[in-house]
Amino acid sequence: MTVDDGPSAPTTDPVAEFASSLRRLRLDAGNPTFESMERRSGRSRASLNGASKGRKFPTWDVTRDFVAVCGGDLAEWRQRWQAARDAQSHIPQQGDGKPSPYRGLEPYGRDDADLFFGRERLVARLTELTARARFTVVLGASGSGKSSLLRAGFIPRVRNTEGERPSVVRTPKPGATPLTGNRTRLRPSERPGDTLLVVDQFEELFTVCRDPAEREDFVEALLAAREPDSRVRVVVALRSDFFGRFTQNAGLAQAYQESHVLVGPMNREELREAVTKPVSVRGLNVQRTLTERAVSEVENDPAALPLMSYALDQAWRLRTGHLLDEKAYDAAGGLHGAIAQQAESTYAAFTPAQAAHACRVLLRLVTPGDDGPCTRRRVRHAELHASLDEEGIRETRTVVEALVAARLLILDEDDEVDLAHEALLTSWPRLRERVRDRLPSCVHDRRRERTGKHGPVKRRRTGSRLVWVRRRATGTLLSGRAVCVRWPHGLVGVEGAGYGRGDRSAGGGPGPVPGGHGRAGAGHQDPGRASETAGVAADAAQYGGGGTAVVGAAGRHGGP
Repeated sequence: MTVDDGPSAPTTDPVAEFASSLRRLRLDAGNPTFESMERRSGRSRASLNGASKGRKFPTWDVTRDFVAVCGGDLAEWRQRWQAARDAQSHIPQQGDGKPSPYRGLEPYGRDDADLFFGRERLVARLTELTARARFTVVLGASGSGKSSLLRAGFIPRVRNTEGERPSVVRTPKPGATPLTGNRTRLRPSERPGDTLLVVDQFEELFTVCRDPAEREDFVEALLAAREPDSRVRVVVALRSDFFGRFTQNAGLAQAYQESHVLVGPMNREELREAVTKPVSVRGLNVQRTLTERAVSEVENDPAALPLMSYALDQAWRLRTGHLLDEKAYDAAGGLHGAIAQQAESTYAAFTPAQAAHACRVLLRLVTPGDDGPCTRRRVRHAELHASLDEEGIRETRTVVEALVAARLLILDEDDEVDLAHEALLTSWPRLRERVRDRLPSCVHDRRRERTGKHGPVKRRRTGSRLVWVRRRATGTLLSGRAVCVRWPHGLVGVEGAGYGRGDRSAGGGPGPVPGGHGRAGAGHQDPGRASETAGVAADAAQYGGGGTAVVGAAGRHGGP
């Protein structure tokens, strides 16, 4: 069914608007894959996909082929293309027509290899290891740049290296059905040479895949690359906070011991390269004081790299002239404010109905951790429209297009929607609060979905405090003197004095006890996170039957 999308959310970027119109044209044409579009047009899928992403303005030749494959009116689209090009040329801050050299929250891709700097040492190390070992693990914290290292550094390097090259490079996505969804991709190519499999976001095996048999079969298929007669080499990238789950498999643990790369913080010189060299490629310069400021802000904090990239990307759009300076950086919101500023600006442009759909979409893209941090999850674009009427579909498309244009969401070539980065979960207060409010019930629903029952209350020791993990049944607290809750930024211990008499094991009833109170303590309390902890304490007080909620410092707890 074709649905009129109506006007898209307002934006001042004609390149993004034109890319949005191309994506709508493709959807109305039945959403053909870029692979089929490549076969029918003779134009590379990278060019077609790039035109729909809006990173740079497409040539008329690329636009013509895109439109023709999707059944659009070429004369009408020629006028649209010309109008967008004229509008682009009259933007004062981007009058030179140079696209941003920074990717914001998105990882650098294969087409961005000329803009990717600061990881030369790691790229060389990974290339050396994969030449010797058939299974290599890339391990690093969220935000450390693992995806960019693989896509913009490692893959282009092995494709252009002298000597023996892989016959083909494939990038299977784990997802909900890692084996059945990638069965043909895991097989070696018929061409001479090894097939290289690069599996990014390997943690999806634990956060998205809910079938243990499917998970184990996928792992075994990858570990088969270690056999002497194998014609496959494997590189997997894993978030470090899932390393414990990863090493529960003996084969994966052994493979890690034999060949791995740790993605840690960049040193100051590497950070300077990451800030200044992409701009040099565009023929511009970065103010020296801005370079030193950005380097100092993210030094020794690998998780801050996506924040820096997003702030610099937004500053690029606000610059005047050929110098990227602190004035534009501050106007964009700086390191810790750019994401929230852009996200709130985009959200404020929505109607109340669109705002409700935006919250629904964003929450669909978050996977709550059972006993760990929240993670993002990819969702098919069509799934976001399920059970909606025509107006709801139209509003949802408008919302997704606006969030993609703001570079907060990604719409990839497989038509899957994803958060641009997990940093969005902690850097946008509105989303952080929505996830916090939704998290307890989501964790409960996920556990019930996996086990088919509520299960017993578990005891867990964290630091020097014995806490009880909160479990809900029919909306009430089962038992416990205290609860332990993980939020995206870490582990928070919460005490509620009114819990204990509801302990089923002691023969008590499940209801809350009047006169309870809540007290919370976290190992690291900045102002934004302190407000979250206060909310947890208030929740403890509520489940304890009302009373006071006190937030205070506590012993440091381990975080993700």
